[in-house]
Amino acid sequence: MMSGWAQHLEPGVDRRALLLKLSFALTLAASSSVEASTPPAEALPAGHMPDLRGIWRSEYTYMSSGREEEFRDVHFVVVDQKGRNLNVTSLPHSTGSNVRIALTLDGLAATGTWEERTSPTGYYKGTIYRGAIQLLLTPSMTHMTGKWLGFGKEFSIDTGAWDLTLEDRSMSARTRAGYDLRV
Repeated sequence: MMSGWAQHLEPGVDRRALLLKLSFALTLAASSSVEASTPPAEALPAGHMPDLRGIWRSEYTYMSSGREEEFRDVHFVVVDQKGRNLNVTSLPHSTGSNVRIALTLDGLAATGTWEERTSPTGYYKGTIYRGAIQLLLTPSMTHMTGKWLGFGKEFSIDTGAWDLTLEDRSMSARTRAGYDLRV
């Protein structure tokens, strides 16, 4: 798996950037032994853009400074793709919150921005949060894992884990409706 990741690196990359990218690869390889059987080079041949459209389960964690506790939030989202650009939009959520993510693919890395409008009746009363996100796509093309970064309620810089897992490749209205208001 490591050699497959190394093949996706730019030839002129400096040593520090190389070590950073390879450490991400090793972390991903260690955490997904099932995925390790398919090397990235086979999963993403040169010039090939994976089709990531579909309904995905989005889950992220965050620390609530006011409640001094870590929470997780789950949304079902639609991933729409135009070339290297992924637009991720949440389906209707039972609490009224919604998430949007804009990503650009570069090999197996997806980098971009996120925005969440929290539940209008929840703890954060409809507050809008924004930030940066970077995810790594597994060789199976069915899971993305990474980190988000953003400003907290008290203007601190916060971070947490964010995962997207493919649920359904269908984009039909009927399929989407089946995920509405699910948590």
